[in-house]
Amino acid sequence: MNNVYYARSENELHEKETVQHHLKRTAELCANFLSVLAYEDFGQALGTFHDLGKYSALFQEVLLHQKTHVNHAYPGAAVAFQCCRRRTALAEILAAVIASHHGHLDYDWTDKALLKRVLCGTGSRLDREGYEFSLFGSVEFQNTMERFQRENAIPMLHSTLPDFQGQEDSSLAKMLFTRVLFSALVDADYSSSAEHFEPDYLTAHTGPALNPTIAKERLLAVQAQKKRASNAASSLNEMRNELFENCQQAAKLPPGLFTLTAPTGLGNSLISNQPRSML
Repeated sequence: MNNVYYARSENELHEKETVQHHLKRTAELCANFLSVLAYEDFGQALGTFHDLGKYSALFQEVLLHQKTHVNHAYPGAAVAFQCCRRRTALAEILAAVIASHHGHLDYDWTDKALLKRVLCGTGSRLDREGYEFSLFGSVEFQNTMERFQRENAIPMLHSTLPDFQGQEDSSLAKMLFTRVLFSALVDADYSSSAEHFEPDYLTAHTGPALNPTIAKERLLAVQAQKKRASNAASSLNEMRNELFENCQQAAKLPPGLFTLTAPTGLGNSLISNQPRSML
């Protein structure tokens, strides 16, 4: 058995990234991305568990180009679900996000039977696509968890899920929340992986912080230029100006979800960029 488990192959410096480092860095980034919503602990959990399945001989063979078609996401989802099993709704969402983080997100994914099969090692070791689970059965999981817990702390989850049932459309609320978590994990995982090959990846690919005042000035300048150059009928321009003014007034309202329903040609693309600074 390897003394070191790797998550990434060699970079230009001939360095491999360990699973421990990748999980820690992804957890840091994911927690940071979700901090604006006060769900750092969810981000920490997603990052810590998402690639737990790389603590396996099968995945190490993938890095050595000796093996293909290995599913390392579901073992992490299974462990996350098991750790949060007393909070079923949260366990289902975290498991769905982790299981999907290399593919399509099924936000209502609740295949508890499959997770149990992976953990217990019953039935086929293959997933629906014919990929082998990188970890399968109680013996493999027990050995892996001993190693995992020596190198990683099990995240403490103290935050509560939003009250989906209290929303006008509970399914929509749950879907949007799950997609936010999914987006945070995918971005954190990608960024962490990219840093292994490009250490200044985040700095190089992160734009300057949004300055609402400057954004407002640019928006008004573009609108003024379009008004001067417009050859459209005066009635059409009046409707465009009215819609623009309505959106400025809407920017003064409390934060929320807004819809913009207007025919093509009224400047929808420009107007939808109305900055909150226009309060």
